Amino acid sequence: TAPLIAFVCSTGLSSRCSRTALAASSYDEVQDGDKVTSCDEVQVGEKIMSYDEVQVGDKITGRVRRVVKFGAFVLFGDGLTGLLRDYDISSDHVNDARDLLEVGQEVQVWVKEKRDGKIKLTWLEINV
Repeated sequence: TAPLIAFVCSTGLSSRCSRTALAASSYDEVQDGDKVTSCDEVQVGEKIMSYDEVQVGDKITGRVRRVVKFGAFVLFGDGLTGLLRDYDISSDHVNDARDLLEVGQEVQVWVKEKRDGKIKLTWLEINV
């Protein structure tokens, strides 16, 4: 499970969210317990999901955590990581996923398969 980030904005509102739910502009700058001067400094992404909530066919927004030749590891939900294989990035042949994706990039993908605690993703729209 991903660590939770607590933040308090100048309006007095306080919130907690998973670090993986923070928008790109805040992802690396916000640490647990940080106080921010504006609620705009921390933008919370979509609903946090656990492994049990993820269903095949779900369209999710995630952030590329690591890119290797054969694909990318995408972080989403409550610290979940899914594998986006090279053949699921494009209908055309992909020689190296590093040519198309970069760490920190936000991607919208679909859950292709879920089994034994692992999640496979696809960038190609699926119809379930």
